[in-house]
Amino acid sequence: SERKVLGVLGLARRARRLVSGTQIVCDALKERKALLVAVASDASDNTKKRLCDRCAFYEKQIIFLPVASAELGAAIGRGGTCAAVALTDASFVKAFAKAAQTELENM
Repeated sequence: SERKVLGVLGLARRARRLVSGTQIVCDALKERKALLVAVASDASDNTKKRLCDRCAFYEKQIIFLPVASAELGAAIGRGGTCAAVALTDASFVKAFAKAAQTELENM
């Protein structure tokens, strides 16, 4: 379920292997620290385009989550909303992919 996906993101945040916020995610891409970018479903069109363009340029994967920015913010323990996050550790990327695959199979 999407709880598993959000759980992996929350765990990555507590392990300090996740950055959150559009500008910080863009900076992590520029510094080549971000390995995977996840965007909330209700992020603005400008934010989605900006992150898509950056991910294409730096050849990183981008995932659009079926959750609102408020849910994403709550899942990572950040007060308020969060439109985008980036994983900076390969182990968490694998765990995220496994959780996302499980969700796709259940649909």
